[in-house]
Amino acid sequence: MIQNCYEQLLDDIVKVQLVLAANCDMAIPFQVSGIDVMDGFKTEGGQQVDRIGAAAVSIAYTTTEAEQGELLQAPVLKQQDKRVPAGITVEHSLEVPVVTDNRELRTAVESCQLQDVHVVLLTAAGDRYLLYAVPGSSSVLLDEQDVAQQFKLKVQLTSMSHVIKLI
Repeated sequence: MIQNCYEQLLDDIVKVQLVLAANCDMAIPFQVSGIDVMDGFKTEGGQQVDRIGAAAVSIAYTTTEAEQGELLQAPVLKQQDKRVPAGITVEHSLEVPVVTDNRELRTAVESCQLQDVHVVLLTAAGDRYLLYAVPGSSSVLLDEQDVAQQFKLKVQLTSMSHVIKLI
C-alpha cells in the first residue's frame, strides 16, 4: 500500500473556485491516471470556450461581487497517494481560510453538498490548476471558527492524478 502523504502551502494562489462537475465539459476517462497538463479550452464555431463551468463557490484575496468570501491566508493542500484495485488514487484535502459577512457563502457551500465538485486554483500570474474529482468522491464543509466572520472551507476529494495544470 502506498502511503505517500505531503502538505503544500499554496501561497501563490489568489482565488479558489468550486465548480459542480455537472457544469464542466471535461471528462477524464477513469482508466487514464497521472494526467498533469490538460487543455482547459475547446473550440466551438471558431471561438475558444472555457471547459470549466461557472463557479458555485468563489473565494479570492480581492473580492468582487462574484466572490462569496475573501481568502484570509494561503490555502493548504494535503495529498496522499493510495493503491486501490483500479490503480493509484490521490486523496486531496484542501483547507481554505475565509473571512466573510456574506450569507451567500453558506448557501453556495450547501449547494455543493452531495454533488460532485472539482476545484480550480488560480494564481496571480493567471495560471489555472484543477483538482479533478472522480464521481461520488467529493465532500464540502464550512467550519465556523471562534473569531466572528471567519470560516474554514474544507474540500475533500479523490482523484486519479495530482494537481492538473490547465493550459
